[in-house]
Amino acid sequence: MPCIFHELTGFYCPGCGGTRAFLALITGHPILSFLYNPAVIYTAGVLLFYAVWGISYAVSARKKETGKLKRPKFYLAFVWVFIAILLINCTVRNLVLYFYGIDLMPGV
Repeated sequence: MPCIFHELTGFYCPGCGGTRAFLALITGHPILSFLYNPAVIYTAGVLLFYAVWGISYAVSARKKETGKLKRPKFYLAFVWVFIAILLINCTVRNLVLYFYGIDLMPGV
C-alpha cells in the first residue's frame, strides 16, 4: 500500500520505509532495515532493553532480591530520541530529494 503523503506531495513522511524496515529486520537484514527507516532499529533496541530488564527483574523478584534491581519504568527520553530520529531521517531524505534529485527510497 503506497504512502498517501508521498503520493500527494512527492516527499517522504516520517514513517516512510517503516514497513520495509520491519520486514528487513525480521528477515535478518539489520543494515537494510536501518537504511529504510532507522527508527525501526531504535525501537527494536528499546524493546529489547525493556525485555531484558523485565526478565531480570522477574528473576530477581523470585529470588527475593528485589532491592538490587529496580522495576522497569518508562523513560520519556526514549520517546524524544525516537521523534528526533524520525524527523532527522525525514528531513535528510527530503532535502536530498529536493536539492539533488536523489531518491534515497526508490520504489516507495
